[in-house]
Amino acid sequence: MSLPRSLMPRLEASGSATAGFMDPAFRQAAPTGRFVQACRASIAAAALPYGAVQVDAASAGQASRTQDGGLTAPISVRVIYARANARQVRQSRVACQLDATGAVVALR
Repeated sequence: MSLPRSLMPRLEASGSATAGFMDPAFRQAAPTGRFVQACRASIAAAALPYGAVQVDAASAGQASRTQDGGLTAPISVRVIYARANARQVRQSRVACQLDATGAVVALR
């Protein structure tokens, strides 16, 4: 599974990471369902190679069924990356697609 571009850490031209802005409006909510937990786990696994130290996810709206019996769910995600002397925060709304068995098949 690949990490959505909006959640990848940014690098300045010099190669040092930029410090991100942590949006105070993002409320870390307990995952409300298995789909949020599954999506968060997939994003965490994809972000780990980039130095992620924390991944938060919460439902961002109503999930919808796909034609094949799966689910597409909007989630709000915040990834915090460790950097030399700072933390970099990346936030985005992500569409997480799960198949009929509940496995994550796409992150957009």
